[in-house]
Amino acid sequence: MKSFPWKDLKLNKFYTKNKVKIYYHYQKALCSNKKGMIVACLAWNMSPDVYSTLLITNKKIRKYYDFYIIIMRGYKSNIDYGNNLTNISNEVYNFIKCKKIEKFIIMGHSIGVAIWWRYILTYGDKQIEKFILVDEMTRLLQNDNDSAEQNLNLGSIIPQCDIYNSYNILIKGNEEAKLHRENIILSQFSDNFKMEHPDIIQKILLKVNLYSYNSTANILFSNIPQNWINNLLINKIKIPTFLFGGKNSVVPYQSIIYQKQYYNNVRIYIFEGDNSSHFAFLENYKEFNKLLNKFI
Repeated sequence: MKSFPWKDLKLNKFYTKNKVKIYYHYQKALCSNKKGMIVACLAWNMSPDVYSTLLITNKKIRKYYDFYIIIMRGYKSNIDYGNNLTNISNEVYNFIKCKKIEKFIIMGHSIGVAIWWRYILTYGDKQIEKFILVDEMTRLLQNDNDSAEQNLNLGSIIPQCDIYNSYNILIKGNEEAKLHRENIILSQFSDNFKMEHPDIIQKILLKVNLYSYNSTANILFSNIPQNWINNLLINKIKIPTFLFGGKNSVVPYQSIIYQKQYYNNVRIYIFEGDNSSHFAFLENYKEFNKLLNKFI
């Protein structure tokens, strides 16, 4: 079994104005003459430790950047109301305000990107210096009125019937829901990674299963009807942005390339090869570090 850089990140608690408990990780820059702050949002139901590879191996970030990871609501807590992207983005805003973070780089993976899109739509981007966008489509739900090419360009990979089926399974919160959620997560990693690092996969699933099923189902459902091009991107995002995708990701790489036109100042990189999954940034962390450091 190949070794892989990984650690359990220490988490702190933050309580919103509505008494919702949010967890986060904070890594302080080693150098007193720091260059900035990075605030990251996770993928749907994801272990916060997936960013530990970046924090362990990226010497530039470790030395010069304060790094916050915000874990979305429902982690280690059963919140049975308000589980949607709007409330989550509001909680991210309140967290940033409470911590007195004035200028920062944002990073999002998968639905973590959608959280930042909602944030920008609500609060603007004046405080945001740069945007690191990792593998998120602009519309998840297939539209029967669109051509196959249009659906592919938007990343619309899920038929409506599958969405309702997933919701109805997850909301039960039983063993079937647990297996269903785990299978969704497992499909997002490359076969190579699952074979070479079964210990890491098990650690990830352990944290995945700390999310409440109510938040799991409803947060996913709240992202389904969104068309982020119509809602936000049609006006173009002006902050420097780096788009990452994967040739073999569950998110069609064509949808990442298609997004490029909606940013004024943008770079793009599509991972290739056997490990170009939805978690290509993790599976190819050395390559990701080099690209990231040139950008920030």
